[in-house]
Amino acid sequence: MRLAGLSQITNQLHTFNDVCNNESLVSDTETSIAKELADWLINNNVVEHIFGPNLHIEIIKQCQVILNFLAAEGRLSTQHVDCIWAAAQLKHCSRYIHDLFPSLIKNLDPVPLRHVLNLVSGLHPSAHTEQTLYLASMLIKALWNNALSAKAQLSKQSSFASLLNTNVPMGNKKGTIVVCLC
Repeated sequence: MRLAGLSQITNQLHTFNDVCNNESLVSDTETSIAKELADWLINNNVVEHIFGPNLHIEIIKQCQVILNFLAAEGRLSTQHVDCIWAAAQLKHCSRYIHDLFPSLIKNLDPVPLRHVLNLVSGLHPSAHTEQTLYLASMLIKALWNNALSAKAQLSKQSSFASLLNTNVPMGNKKGTIVVCLC
């Protein structure tokens, strides 16, 4: 029953993505629908049900779409990360949960991303596996990429701001550059 429900949710998210990619929805409508879908998933504790006490490997294998959607919408919280991490510590499903992280990391906001890194870093050295070391490597790379892209964005903004603050003559004399900020 839970597997069928998960399949229905996943199909709805696929349909939403298809409509957004193939149709010309107004971005406000798209944002509104995405918010409603994310709200429904959060309000119905879908993440907690997937990774809760009745955890099942087949459900974990099929929950990637839901997690990626919530992460892309900025709705995957540190509490959700804690729930996923707690389930990852169980021996029978650890590998399957760690397999979710590479795709998920690409969509996570910086706060939950740092939280996952803190959880991995908090492991005792003897508790690390090849998967946790790989995860730590991916997290560090993602955080560096976020920092570098933020720095580049700030650099672009400050370059543009300095361009606006220069006194470039606006006449059309020979050899004068005319800048139009239209």
